[in-house]
Amino acid sequence: MKLDLFFATHPIFTVSELKAALGAAYKANSTLHNLLQYHQKQGHILLIRRGLYAAIPREAQGYENLVDPFLLACKLSEDAVLAYQTALAFHGKGYTTANVFYYLTRTRKTKNFEFQGNTYQAVSVPLTLKKIDTGVIQANRLGLAVSVTSLERTFVDILDRPYLCLSWEEIFRSVESIEYLHLDRVLEYTLLLRKRKTAAIVGFFLEMYQEKWMVSSKQLESLQKRCPKKPFYLNRELGGAQKLISKWNLIIPQAFLNKNWEEPHADI
Repeated sequence: MKLDLFFATHPIFTVSELKAALGAAYKANSTLHNLLQYHQKQGHILLIRRGLYAAIPREAQGYENLVDPFLLACKLSEDAVLAYQTALAFHGKGYTTANVFYYLTRTRKTKNFEFQGNTYQAVSVPLTLKKIDTGVIQANRLGLAVSVTSLERTFVDILDRPYLCLSWEEIFRSVESIEYLHLDRVLEYTLLLRKRKTAAIVGFFLEMYQEKWMVSSKQLESLQKRCPKKPFYLNRELGGAQKLISKWNLIIPQAFLNKNWEEPHADI
């Protein structure tokens, strides 16, 4: 493959990918290193970190170049999967913009990676999942395939690990924007996690939008059977009046039930 074609079709690439594309002519590491140094000096590519580069389009060379953060997150490990707040934003359901990008991986990471004002955080795969690709889909991003959790899995994931989203208000607002969910996939994934609290929270949200998402009573019952035996707080740190939703043994702030975050005169 010609180098200009490779750069045009690989907005972000690893040295291994480049080496595989160029073939035997650049098998020697020293030859490949010299090639990369030359194109970096010419402004054709940008070093992100060791072994990882971004290709700069010809029309953008000589200007400040911001690397697509979704693509970058997917290149930080071989098994990287966009997840949680990042997957929510990828699906167009994030309510606000975040500068932290989460990706699932089984590769152990010791610290976060920062680049161009964004932080990239590796997240461990839930222990109950045998496969990292459970509920994962392939999507197109700037011509490249990226792995991202499906909307159904993302919906459950942010309720299971809400600290990997901006806030509970962000979660409520984002969930409210979801038009449709494949409910069988939601239930299947929720049960795979084998967490009673998560089952209760997912059940509460499904019941809240029961009519909108056409949730059946049977589907709610399947989650209710797996609820905790004792009441628990959605978040103890959230202040204000709290209300017990006895069906789910869930104690939730009254403000969320009333949607008190709605802007005044929003209907004008």
